[in-house]
Amino acid sequence: CYVKFKNEIFMPKVIVDYERHAYDISSFNTRITIDKNIKASSNVNNFYCSKAFMLPIMPKGLCILEIKYVNNLPFWLYDIVNLKNLKRIAYSKYYYARKNIM
Repeated sequence: CYVKFKNEIFMPKVIVDYERHAYDISSFNTRITIDKNIKASSNVNNFYCSKAFMLPIMPKGLCILEIKYVNNLPFWLYDIVNLKNLKRIAYSKYYYARKNIM
């Protein structure tokens, strides 16, 4: 795989960084993640630099709630996510990073 990347000149295009809080509810085979402060940079040479300049790609105060479950969503969690102020959308951090940075 490394040789293919090296020979065909596959290079990273964007760095995506975010804060993640993960919760595992193993008794329900459920995992919840909350991603916030999503930022990106096209300066891929700074991949290992902790102080690299990053631009926000999501409005401040918003976050991504992702719920992964096997079979059925627990009823109590279903009630929580059906609150009127939550919106269900598809959101790719990589896509929005490329769209806003490049």
